[in-house]
Amino acid sequence: MKITVEVDDALLAEVKEFTGCKTNEDTIRYALKDTTEHPWMKEYYSSPYRIDPEDLVDALYPDYDPKAIWGRPAPLPPAAANPEAPSPHENAASAGQ
Repeated sequence: MKITVEVDDALLAEVKEFTGCKTNEDTIRYALKDTTEHPWMKEYYSSPYRIDPEDLVDALYPDYDPKAIWGRPAPLPPAAANPEAPSPHENAASAGQ
């Protein structure tokens, strides 16, 4: 079925990058299919007690910005942060001797 909809360009680009889809059509198809494949999503969206994420975030942390946290790189494991540190495997091997 063909339909015409207005889509936020920035949002579409963000989802496209996040999912790794190559085309806009694939991105939209992926998002729709991903939503319907998870049983908890159907339950969540059909619940009369559902709270919109924006309302929940505002209720818990008025200044909370999840994108600020998601945009940060993951912390390095201790061995990667300090190449001089012995690996856990070296410690286990020397403990057994």
